[in-house]
Amino acid sequence: MFFFDERWYLSRTDIARDVQRSGLRPEEHYHKIGAPFGSSPNRYFDEIWYRRTYADVRRQIKTGEFKSAFHHYIVRGAAEARDPNAAFDEKWYLSQYRDVAQAVRGGTFRCGYEHYLICGELEGRLPNRFKTRRDISPAAVYSPVVTRNPHVAPVHAIIDQSLSATPKLNVTLPSLQMKHMSGGPNTVLNIAYRLADSGIPVRLLSLNTTLDDNLEALRQHLQSITGIPRWLRNVEIATTTTQQNPARIGENDTFMASAWWTAQAIATVLPKMRQKRYWYVIQDFEPGLHEWGSEFAMALETYSHDILPIFNTTLLKEYFVSNRIGRFADSRSADEALVFEPAVDRAFFTPEPRFESRPLRLLFYARPASAKRNLFELGLAALEIAASEGVFSDAVWELRYMGDPLPATSLSRGVVIQPSAWLNYDGYARLLRQSDVLLSLMLSPHPSYPPLEMARSGGLVVTNTFDCKTETKLGLYSQNILAAEPSPAAIAKTVGGAVMQIQQRCGPRSSESSILPSNWDESLSGVIPSLLEIWATEQKNSAAA
Repeated sequence: MFFFDERWYLSRTDIARDVQRSGLRPEEHYHKIGAPFGSSPNRYFDEIWYRRTYADVRRQIKTGEFKSAFHHYIVRGAAEARDPNAAFDEKWYLSQYRDVAQAVRGGTFRCGYEHYLICGELEGRLPNRFKTRRDISPAAVYSPVVTRNPHVAPVHAIIDQSLSATPKLNVTLPSLQMKHMSGGPNTVLNIAYRLADSGIPVRLLSLNTTLDDNLEALRQHLQSITGIPRWLRNVEIATTTTQQNPARIGENDTFMASAWWTAQAIATVLPKMRQKRYWYVIQDFEPGLHEWGSEFAMALETYSHDILPIFNTTLLKEYFVSNRIGRFADSRSADEALVFEPAVDRAFFTPEPRFESRPLRLLFYARPASAKRNLFELGLAALEIAASEGVFSDAVWELRYMGDPLPATSLSRGVVIQPSAWLNYDGYARLLRQSDVLLSLMLSPHPSYPPLEMARSGGLVVTNTFDCKTETKLGLYSQNILAAEPSPAAIAKTVGGAVMQIQQRCGPRSSESSILPSNWDESLSGVIPSLLEIWATEQKNSAAA
């Protein structure tokens, strides 16, 4: 009970989702976010019940003497014979079982509850005077947490008047740790670093996590993804995870959001700023990441803020405009929005000869634990249908998972999907180049990166349609992309067609694209000059205000 149970902590869907979004390790999330908001660390200790029961503990948490009820229990509460939950009576247990009390006094056990969990329950001892072995897990009772901005880590910042004459672009990201560098954050960093290279002072702000001990890897990463072979001195790296380390912001600064929760965090700071509009890199319809609840509503609200939208793909912009989302109900907002198509690096993603010695390979981009919109269950059902119909029987096919860690999974007719080991970026690209078919689904208007990267690598991609994301429009990115309605039967049929093309050697087709840039210089050639012009205009207006 004196430990943090990661598996149990992540068993709650809302917590698991928030851990993923924050970029924190589960234990870091518990200490920084979960514990302050009343989450329990394991099934044996009830954080909310302990706070309600002991008023002095509530006061000590409020004053900062203890970080949580669990912290108090470990340091002082167990020794004071306090109860860890509603089902265990520490004082009664010690008085009822004298041998246990003696063992506690002798230091064999820290408290009676530890004895009960280790051996007392197995010995048939009772946890309380009511002679009942009630569930000792934390009560499944929701405890309200009062906050003006739920689900959002605030921007801890102070306005420094001495910085007013040297405004910066503050780029907010959930994390700047190297382990969290993926397609979305890399795209925002690519834009920010190029703006810095064009003369705009940039401050990169990590809202949810601390920084890596050594920032050199991040500096090298920024140079690598942009192709700018030097560290820019006008780029600052900082974190605002606590009130004890606030960022020092100039009142003429501008903010850039990278996700909806960073946008909501920025909104809390804007009243102190002269520049009320912020820049917003929109890379998906993010309410779709959540069920219809508070997070959905807060994500949706950000699209009505005073923003300069920067859309990742024309498809995504079209979805917002055609569905009149937020401020895009006004055609003027659509006209002001910037848009770019993501680049796929030909140095990593390019066709290579198929070796006859290796089996034909289908990759299934599967992320059931971390991304529901990737439709894992539908994809698995489609592969089961395809296997049962003998799609993989006429040739030697190897089916592999790619994404979340998953066990080997058996399908019909002896077909087995084997897991792939975790891969770095180079290993991921090599796996795509050496595969033939990729099943990569996403219930979103954005095409997502894996299909574009696989298509550029010369393989066939099976993905799904969604709203304006039609097969015709996906075909503009690459003729290697095959799209199906998001249903098991339709996906299975399209997978079968892709497999047949590969087996008959009439695929893959050309990896060229009519709209997909081959490098980020080309991708951002319109966006960067526009942002530089907007920056100059906004700074002129702020100075005149």
